[in-house]
Amino acid sequence: MKHAVHATEEAGLKLLKDKRLTDLCYADDVALIHDSVDGLQAMMDSVACWAEKVGLSINVAKTK
Repeated sequence: MKHAVHATEEAGLKLLKDKRLTDLCYADDVALIHDSVDGLQAMMDSVACWAEKVGLSINVAKTK
């Protein structure tokens, strides 16, 4: 997950000068966080690509 959501230096929401919040994970749930729609889409694309590499997929019916 770390590699997938940190695809760019601008990933996530800036909290402090050098700290960004990119995702919240609990059990098998993941919430991606970004301050723009385009950035969030880039993160989703990256996560989907990494998931596919290990035989997983995103269930679009369960996303919001």
